[in-house]
Amino acid sequence: MLGALGLRTFTFTSPHLERWTERLRLDGTEAPPGRALAALASVRDASERCDVVPGFFEALTVAGLWLAAAERVDWCVIECGIGGRADATNIVEPAVTVITGIEREHVDRLGPRLTDIAREKAGIVKPGAPLIAPRLAPELDGILAARTEAAGTRFLRVERGAQAPSGPGVDYVVHWHHGPGGVTAAGPRWHVETALAAPGAHMAGNAVLALAAIHALAPAPLETMQRAADVLTGTALPGRMETVRERPWVIIDGAHTGASAAALAAAVVDLHAPRLHLLLSCSAGKDLDAVLTPLLAVASAVTVTRADPTYSLPAQTLAEHVRAHRETLAMEVIEDPGEAVAHACSDAPGRTLILATGSVYLAGAVRGIFTREQSGS
Repeated sequence: MLGALGLRTFTFTSPHLERWTERLRLDGTEAPPGRALAALASVRDASERCDVVPGFFEALTVAGLWLAAAERVDWCVIECGIGGRADATNIVEPAVTVITGIEREHVDRLGPRLTDIAREKAGIVKPGAPLIAPRLAPELDGILAARTEAAGTRFLRVERGAQAPSGPGVDYVVHWHHGPGGVTAAGPRWHVETALAAPGAHMAGNAVLALAAIHALAPAPLETMQRAADVLTGTALPGRMETVRERPWVIIDGAHTGASAAALAAAVVDLHAPRLHLLLSCSAGKDLDAVLTPLLAVASAVTVTRADPTYSLPAQTLAEHVRAHRETLAMEVIEDPGEAVAHACSDAPGRTLILATGSVYLAGAVRGIFTREQSGS
């Protein structure tokens, strides 16, 4: 959206699906390997000079910021790795901050309670940088409000409504509605309507958070906000409700938490596929009950696999959890992801939607299979 307004951008995200260079994007495009390696080489040289050895994420964070400075971009969009307060990305002085949600994840680092996690995420709030977040449970909302008050900055809440707003909204609240035609959103002195390339109300909510951030950076007239919003019509995020093949119909999504799995399940139901074949792999240490419950509830069949030999649960172990949830569900256990994809795709072609989810590792693995197939390699 910033690019649609004529601004040069650098984007830092994690994790990657297929290549680490995906984490470094210039004007929405993956950084060329030569430029990405030059950035990493600068970090290596600095490490040798000061005798400090960064970890993988820390090295890429600094490399990304070096690349952004070298390219003289107008804006950087920086995603935290884990939490916020103690994250390597928190060295930046932001113009605006966004918290997309708070749920139980990375509890070994952030704490066991949602309030612990809220305090860690609120650590990204800085003086002069407005915070944008969805309306949360009162105790969580209160933690964010206290942090913004202490920083002397604004807190803009984003709320979903049952009806589409008909005109510009009021200060400190953004209202939005998601319907068959897309999303309608209204904030302080702006109002937009646009279709979305990605299905799902959760994707619409994320889009509105981004729109609110655009306006918070520099209040823009209505036509400028609409021009930014129109980009969403043709913008799909890799690994998020991404169709990687139409025949057979294969969608990948990196959902790996309870909230993201529930949102994904709801979005898939809205696609009205006659049959849903779930291709599933999950990483160790996740709340499997929270992830499996909504996904298995909408599945007609499931193939369990192991996307990554180090971080993913063995297929048989995951299968035992699946059986505990839905003992009678038709299931195959295939450790090799390539073989698992082939099996799932053989299930009633033309009628079946294959949904590969449960971890970013699986989304990346399946994406890579179809990318190589399309390129003939």
